[in-house]
Amino acid sequence: MNIYLLSHNQVIRHGRYMRAVVVAKDEEDARSIHPCTDEEFLSTYPFHYQWVPQSEVTVKYLGIASTELNRGVISTTVAY
Repeated sequence: MNIYLLSHNQVIRHGRYMRAVVVAKDEEDARSIHPCTDEEFLSTYPFHYQWVPQSEVTVKYLGIASTELNRGVISTTVAY
């Protein structure tokens, strides 16, 4: 597993994710990870903590993940 930085070039709006650091097996897998891991929250509040379409996500390789880390989000940045 590897560590990736996810970002985008869209206009930053209040409540939108700006970037995320994730653990994934490859760039394609990383691109598919949504910064918000709470599916119930996303379905209840669809206009909060928005992310961009996968095609607009920029993925940057940061390094190899510790074997103790599982696939998913490590950290996020949200515009306020």
